[in-house]
Amino acid sequence: IVTDQHVPYPADLANLPAGTVFPQIQGSPGAFCCAVTQEGEIYCWGENTDGQLGDASTVTKYLPVKVDMSGLNVGEVFSEVSVNQYHTCALTSQNRAFCWGDDSLLELGNGAILTVDQSSPSLVDTSNLGLGEYFVTLGGGYAFSCGTSNLNKVYCWGEGGAGQLGAGGAVATPFITHHNALNL
Repeated sequence: IVTDQHVPYPADLANLPAGTVFPQIQGSPGAFCCAVTQEGEIYCWGENTDGQLGDASTVTKYLPVKVDMSGLNVGEVFSEVSVNQYHTCALTSQNRAFCWGDDSLLELGNGAILTVDQSSPSLVDTSNLGLGEYFVTLGGGYAFSCGTSNLNKVYCWGEGGAGQLGAGGAVATPFITHHNALNL
């Protein structure tokens, strides 16, 4: 196990297929990192106490592990990843959004049925989006997530106590909301 480094230190990628390339990588404000491969797989490593690595476990990993893709459709792959404090969200090649990890404040956006931490990708409930509308980007923070849709709307979900959901003021309890934000 390598401790703090004062210069860039190479990640150990020996357990990945030869020639794996990561066009996108993100580190969380917490203590984990995730990267998307050219093949549309996501590998994560680091702290995993809430399942934020998405490998169907809650064990911290010191080497990259592949995110569980069993909930994806045949031929569907990941296209983008967004890491947050204790949860992760990703978009797929079929315009679907998944989140996993801590769900104590509904930051996974998977509806009222699932309100516990998820150690594998959980489909985001998009029932508030319009017909033909889907997410094109995802982001978030400590206990909330947001997505921009193909119709230039911003949707946010999770903890809203500091106004981070964009609902026009602080919200005492978590809820799912949306509003028109930017004309991209």
